[in-house]
Amino acid sequence: MTERMAIIPVLVCGLLLAGVNARAQQPQDPKQTEDNRRIGLTLGYPASGSSSGVVGLIWEKSDRLAFRPEFSLSARFAGESVSSGATDSWALGAALTVVCYVSRSESLSTYVGPRFSYSWASSGGGGTNSRNAAYGAGVNGGVQYRLTKKISVYGEVGLGYLFTRSAYTGTPFGQTITSHNINSRSSLGLNLYL
Repeated sequence: MTERMAIIPVLVCGLLLAGVNARAQQPQDPKQTEDNRRIGLTLGYPASGSSSGVVGLIWEKSDRLAFRPEFSLSARFAGESVSSGATDSWALGAALTVVCYVSRSESLSTYVGPRFSYSWASSGGGGTNSRNAAYGAGVNGGVQYRLTKKISVYGEVGLGYLFTRSAYTGTPFGQTITSHNINSRSSLGLNLYL
C-alpha cells in the first residue's frame, strides 16, 4: 500500500500540469504578486516516510520565496497491556521547507527548495525503553495549485539524507546505534491563507 501512496503525488502533479491552459504563460498581474505575500496555515499528510500528518505555517515572503515550518505529534498509550509486550510511545517532529518558486501563473506554481527536519521519539514498556533522534536535510520539488484566493493544494516529492541515533536502556546490554540513510518522501497538503 505504501508504494501506491507514493505514486499519488506524481499523478496529482501530472493531472495539474495537464490542465494548464495557454493563459498560464501570460505575465503576472502586479496585484496578484502583492496578494502572494501573506501568511497561512498548512496541513499536510506524508504519503511516504511517516504515518502522521503535519500542521504548520506558510509565509510567502515574496512572489518567488516562501517558508513552511511544520510540526507533528503522535502518542500511543498501551494502558494495562504493558505486561503483554505493548509499549507507550511519543513522537515529535519539526521541519522547515524553503519554497523557491520556479514558475508561477494565476493558479499554478512549481517550486523546488531545501528541507530540514528533526524528530524525536521515545517508547517504553515491559522494562525496555528506547529514545530516537533523527536529523534530516534534503531537497523537494512540487506543484501548488490555487483553488481560490484563500485555498491552495500542493503535492511534492523529495530526496534527503537522514542521520538517526537510537539509545536503548533496560536491556542487559544498553546500547546506542547510529544510522545514515538516503530516503525519498512524498506528501500532499492544503494551504489556508489568512
